[in-house]
Amino acid sequence: TPLTRDNETISSQLRVLEPKIMPVQGSRLDLGLLKAGDLLKQAGVSAGDILLIADGYQSNQTLSTIKQLHSIGHRISILGVGTLEGAPLSNGQGDVIRDNNQNPVLAKLEEKQLQKLVKAGGGVYSRIRPDNKDIDYLLNLPELNKEREVTDQPFQQNQWKENGPYLTILLLPFAALAFRRGWLLSLL
Repeated sequence: TPLTRDNETISSQLRVLEPKIMPVQGSRLDLGLLKAGDLLKQAGVSAGDILLIADGYQSNQTLSTIKQLHSIGHRISILGVGTLEGAPLSNGQGDVIRDNNQNPVLAKLEEKQLQKLVKAGGGVYSRIRPDNKDIDYLLNLPELNKEREVTDQPFQQNQWKENGPYLTILLLPFAALAFRRGWLLSLL
């Protein structure tokens, strides 16, 4: 989703996410991380936090991408999704997603790989839980937030000052004169 504080925008974008919108099967976390870095750069955020939600990764470029993002000031944390034993993926309609050989695609949580990424990204790792403790842990770590207190800047957006009502008050006497015949001539 775009960087925004508008929950409705985020919700509307999340509703349409499903596996079939992806051009190919697989995990290219490096491309997603690069996109996140681009979005932070466009927003003018020099030191941002990226939360990656994944079960593992396949691309060799992922580790170097995380190191690159961390070197320019971003911190990458990961929320691990899945089980260590693995389970077949569903397509959302109850059917199992299959690979090209018609074998079920198994999602297995690769915790050691993800922890390696987190170490390179300077963030933290948590496995997904049914309560909010995982998110609270990822978002509210005092030792991580303490180092960012000085450098944190609020989300940059345009703040408009509405001065229209003051202008209207100044124009009221002229509006009243507009109802009198010949007022422009008397003003001159």
